[in-house]
Amino acid sequence: MYRFMKGMRFVPLAGFLLGLLMAGTLNASLRVSIPWDRDWPVVTPATAGDFGFLVKNEGPGAVDTEFSARFVSPSGVEEKVRQRVSLSSGEETRIPWSLQGREMGAWSVEYAVTGTADGEVKKKVLFGYLEPAGPNDTKPDFLLGVCAHSSRVSSEERQREIASAGFIGCKVMRNGVGWESIQPDSAEQWKWEVIDEIVTAAEKQHMQIEILLAYTTRWAAPPEKQKSADWLDWNRAAPDMQAWRTFVKAYAERFRGRIHLWEIWNEPDLEGFWRGTTEEYLSLFRAAREELKAVDPENVVMSGGFATLLNHPSRKKNPDLQERAMMTLGPQMDMHAVHEHGPFDRFAQVVDGVYADFRAKLPAPVPPIIFNETAEHSLYGTEKAQAEALVKKATFARARGAVGYFWYDLRNDGVDPTDPEHHFGLLTRAMEPKPAYIAFNTLARLMVPRPYLRQLDAGENRWFFLHGDNAEKLLVFWNEDDGSQNEQILLRMPGAARASLVDINGNSFPLSLAGDLAVVSSGRTPQYLLAEGAQTIEVVGRLAGPPRAFFGRPGAEVAVECEFFNPSQNPVTVKTDWAVPGTMSVRRSAAPELSIPAGSRALSTVVVKLPEGENYQFGRDGKLRVNYAFSGLPYSGRILIPVHYGTISVPADATGRAPDITLDRRDQLVSFIEADPHMVAHRWKDASDLSAQVWLRAETDDLVMKIAVTDDKHFQEGAAADMWRGDSVQCVLVLPEQKGSWELGFSEDNQGRPLVASWATPSGWQDCSDKIRVDVEKRGESRVYTVRMPRKELGLTDQIMRDGFRLNLAVNDNDGVVRAHALQLAPGLVANKSVNFAPYVTFEQIPVPK
Repeated sequence: MYRFMKGMRFVPLAGFLLGLLMAGTLNASLRVSIPWDRDWPVVTPATAGDFGFLVKNEGPGAVDTEFSARFVSPSGVEEKVRQRVSLSSGEETRIPWSLQGREMGAWSVEYAVTGTADGEVKKKVLFGYLEPAGPNDTKPDFLLGVCAHSSRVSSEERQREIASAGFIGCKVMRNGVGWESIQPDSAEQWKWEVIDEIVTAAEKQHMQIEILLAYTTRWAAPPEKQKSADWLDWNRAAPDMQAWRTFVKAYAERFRGRIHLWEIWNEPDLEGFWRGTTEEYLSLFRAAREELKAVDPENVVMSGGFATLLNHPSRKKNPDLQERAMMTLGPQMDMHAVHEHGPFDRFAQVVDGVYADFRAKLPAPVPPIIFNETAEHSLYGTEKAQAEALVKKATFARARGAVGYFWYDLRNDGVDPTDPEHHFGLLTRAMEPKPAYIAFNTLARLMVPRPYLRQLDAGENRWFFLHGDNAEKLLVFWNEDDGSQNEQILLRMPGAARASLVDINGNSFPLSLAGDLAVVSSGRTPQYLLAEGAQTIEVVGRLAGPPRAFFGRPGAEVAVECEFFNPSQNPVTVKTDWAVPGTMSVRRSAAPELSIPAGSRALSTVVVKLPEGENYQFGRDGKLRVNYAFSGLPYSGRILIPVHYGTISVPADATGRAPDITLDRRDQLVSFIEADPHMVAHRWKDASDLSAQVWLRAETDDLVMKIAVTDDKHFQEGAAADMWRGDSVQCVLVLPEQKGSWELGFSEDNQGRPLVASWATPSGWQDCSDKIRVDVEKRGESRVYTVRMPRKELGLTDQIMRDGFRLNLAVNDNDGVVRAHALQLAPGLVANKSVNFAPYVTFEQIPVPK
């Protein structure tokens, strides 16, 4: 009998019974189990050396078969195990596979047994290998938490969910039971069993519970709403105020001293969650606050978690609810709760833009902001990007003064591969860790316990946030600038005895120090730098890296540059060695050495010819590598510099020329109804259903887009801000040196009126939608839009038009039933919002002003 370390458990989801057909028609059953550290698939360093498989023959006869397993590490490295298994009845064996010395993070293993009655039987499991941040009894100033729906699952699952959150250092869980479940049938009825269990389980994990006080129980809704066939009519209605007060008071009294965080409704600014009026919400909040404070003055009463200040179709009923609530009741609130889902770049743009402006106008005292439900889904294989978004958004939120950040949510809500709502979790529906689960743990272990100090200036779109105390400093950093990925940053850390880099999975690597200086590579994936004994951390400057983004059309010659900085007080020589992909050819080699005066910069340049034909794949990158070494200074390294194969080169305008952009392919399609069998008639069939051709033109004052949309039925009934729901055009422009992006929309409504929408504007720039002109030509159900966008208001200088900016474009289709699908030039516009895939546009000819 093989023994495993104390504390390891056998979890049913990781084991499976295999019916094996044995020689001589004997039948046997083989059980394969993996011992986990907890009741969900995780392994810690304490038990990593004993990791492996237990294989037991539970059948009456002997077994002789082959066991195999394929592991995939967090960085994508595959390792295989293959072993012959011969067991008599009742015998078991252990197949070891130690995790010691291997990287921490989200792993997968697929294991199989051959020779069964069904041939090969397989099982795949995702598991996490991590140093747990919890549970612990610390009380940090910054509340890192999760949202969960524990009332929807069994008691056993509930306990596992809450324990899995405590394990990764979660300090607050937005959880609970709604009014409609506590008092479902009458004012005399109270069902506290589930919330009692949730609170007790959370206390064992040293977690607070944040209670969401909502939604209206049927008997407390207005009489006319109670009879509605649509349950949302009564569940989202403004309740009877006395019944509401009684409910809130009873909740507060039952958990006096145990629950201190109370949220008054969920997203009351959206009609989908609040169907009362703004005045009714203000009354609802006042009543709840009075009852909560009367029971315990220490209760923390926050606003309902507002969805957004951006344009949103569900804000039509109460378009200024958040504004009025905060202006009227803000001084009475202990926290201003905000959600704002989506990727980091959009989150940062909104927080530093509309929310900063809005909160600056609020009457004193202004309550601190808390982001208590905000995340990003992992649909379409974006699990790694989801993990990165968690680290970025939580770190940024804290730096902007937030007192907490809660990820939505703990566990995937379902298994539909096309539904974003089923992919927000840190865990899969089967409780298997995703990369975001590991990233949350590292964030809780490193960032949360250390005080936030300040943001360092490392340049535009470089995010460097300093934390720490007298004993050590922690830098959380990443780089969102597309043109300078993997740049080498020189840091000064006076007093540092040693330093290390830690990735978002918790893997630590020593960082070489040259006196009090060190070099780090900064890219889109966040990293942590721990400096023991450092008095501070300062950005000296960029030591090496590309000065801008490089791109070009097929066959173009492109000068690719790497800039080097001499931080010393003496001249230095830098040796460089460039390596070019086989699909490119070198037209002019770089000098092997650069001489750089003290405190100066110099460029190493290689001129390459880009590939043509099938070797130039739109949307891909060709990566050049430059190895460098400073003579006389302890700095050397390797930098990958991409050349983007995503360039639209606009020629001089001429009658009859080919379109610059064509949208007519299935690989450009994003369908919102593909999985719905009731919507077969509305699925995209071919270019006659929806397609577009786009011509771009530079004029002295305007950027002109002519967009010819082919459609089998034109439908647009919404206002400008909601046009994306109907037939419309969306576009995003990202200009160098601007913080954020322009997101614009164009359409024609059913009455024949042109529509223009502006959904996003870079920080520091004004909405210019009123200066955009749209002319529409009808061609049956199809439309030709000629859009003139003012270059000055957008910041489109002649130089930027020549050098290039990023552009993405999409057309939406609605045949009068539902927004069925869209065609987009590149990913990141109609789903999984991101500008990272948007192609570059350059203009070969710019008109000379008359």
